[in-house]
Amino acid sequence: ALLEERLSATDRICGAGTTGSGRSLAGALIGADIVKNEITAHSVAALSQVPQVRTVLEIGGQDSKIIILKSGIVVDFA
Repeated sequence: ALLEERLSATDRICGAGTTGSGRSLAGALIGADIVKNEITAHSVAALSQVPQVRTVLEIGGQDSKIIILKSGIVVDFA
């Protein structure tokens, strides 16, 4: 269903962001406020939930990633 059909009269969209391999195109199509790569998106999300996180594993439909953080900074990924 379209997003409009699922929103109530009191819902308000404050911003939109895109990530993933199609982030640039999708961002341009929807007028995204922010366009970020998956490494950044996953790292920021993980840090917001577990500030001392050191490893993030992402298993997606197209590929998988491991992100290594040290003191909140991405030091390696593959």
